[in-house]
Amino acid sequence: MWQKRIVTLIVLSVCLLTGGIWLVAHGHRPIVISAASAGETDEGILAALQEGCANAVSAIRSGSGQATVYFWSKGADGRILETEAKDDLKFKGDQFLLRENVKYLRDDLVSGKGPSEPPSPTMRTAATSYDLEEVTILDQFDSLEAQARICDPTGSRGKNSINLYKSHVAIVGHGVAYLVPRPGVLPSFVELASVKVAGRETINGDECIMVDVVTTVHLPKPGEGTITVTDTARKWVNPQKGYTIVRTQVWSEGSVYGAKTLVTEINTTVRQYETGVWGPEEVTYQQYDLKGEITQKMVTTYDSAFKLNVPISDGDLTLTLPSGTEVHNELIDAEYTVP
Repeated sequence: MWQKRIVTLIVLSVCLLTGGIWLVAHGHRPIVISAASAGETDEGILAALQEGCANAVSAIRSGSGQATVYFWSKGADGRILETEAKDDLKFKGDQFLLRENVKYLRDDLVSGKGPSEPPSPTMRTAATSYDLEEVTILDQFDSLEAQARICDPTGSRGKNSINLYKSHVAIVGHGVAYLVPRPGVLPSFVELASVKVAGRETINGDECIMVDVVTTVHLPKPGEGTITVTDTARKWVNPQKGYTIVRTQVWSEGSVYGAKTLVTEINTTVRQYETGVWGPEEVTYQQYDLKGEITQKMVTTYDSAFKLNVPISDGDLTLTLPSGTEVHNELIDAEYTVP
């Protein structure tokens, strides 16, 4: 139980540390860090990187396009869930409308079936919208009746839906991010310990700057004081391509981990969306157990036609529920069927 909770907190810490894609903003003062900057102090390099990433955050206003998300996970008992989703995404700021067609390639977790048997269900059609006031979730498995929930974005179900969007397919959240967690982002039990330049390394022909962001997780355990885990997120920042973070490795140490253990790795290939603006082309996320075996893998591939900073109206982000949909509106505690 405690191992599972600690790993969950590490994954939360990873999400907070790895951030996302933030593209270089037009109109901001350009920041250049190259091999010639090697004589600069680490403090100066870190300041330049943080400024570059912060400037990039304000560049993304909207986007529209398609992506493919491959997901694979293995439970502690060895059962496997494997899916492939074709996603259609529109977003403006924090608002979004995500439509998904999910094909179940293997689903031992629900059906208990092995790899030789077809999964059940085989298809899921879903959509999620967030308009800053409510989260609407529409689901339909195979040929069953469509069901929908309208949730509070601050409640557990609403938060979970927003976090799934951010971790799976959101443009802002993959490849480029704030270098360190912003004030108020880390929960009370996570403490930012240090940030330092770890060196330079060439990846795919580009010189990247490695930065180690170290946090400590303090988790009280009844009767046994406090469990402390130290996370080191090493980020490879490519200043030549919009301050994209092309690789992140998170190492955990202490408690169930013992010595420093690799728990998460994210590799990102990037492309230029428009002049001076870089973003993700493909993002590969892998999570490891204490033995170093992969327990979760996700590959998000953005279509070449995906566009950023395109006109998006509120109407474009409206999820209209089809006739006959059974709705549970948690905001008003009511159930009804769409006429």
